[in-house]
Amino acid sequence: MPRVETSLDRATKEAFRSLARQSGTTEAALLRRVISTVVKSNPDARADLRGATTRSMRLTVRVTPEIFEAVTRAARNAGTTRPGIVLGTLRARFLQAPTLLPAEAEAVGRAAYQLSMVGTNLNQLTRTLHQGRIETLKDRDPVLVETASAVIALREQVRALVEAATTRWAPEEGWK
Repeated sequence: MPRVETSLDRATKEAFRSLARQSGTTEAALLRRVISTVVKSNPDARADLRGATTRSMRLTVRVTPEIFEAVTRAARNAGTTRPGIVLGTLRARFLQAPTLLPAEAEAVGRAAYQLSMVGTNLNQLTRTLHQGRIETLKDRDPVLVETASAVIALREQVRALVEAATTRWAPEEGWK
């Protein structure tokens, strides 16, 4: 993936870091979101994006009023849009892929951030061990066990969320 790098003054960098924390995301993810928003809001850049190979294609479908109302109700109940429901259903049916609702995507982003903080703490602990500042892990065993348990629980919750997001709109009897 291509990279974009820049230099910032310390105050701007700290403000950006704080904003990312408040958003429950990483600085890199927040920066990608900002860049995407700026590019999509620029008419010339949008024209350049139209030729990209990852371009979405339009699919127009007419439905009965009953289906339209059912999709509308499902979208309202899920806190998303009608296209979000339709896209989620199509992804589940044809790709067996998860489609996270906005609240779920936000929760996964926060979980990923927390997991990265656990990784940072483990790296610091390992560095301390290698520097000889801790003689044994005996004093740290309860912390490590608790950390490992938290990571395992988080992994299972994310796995369950992805499973639910993959099968959310599939019919109970499965796809025919």
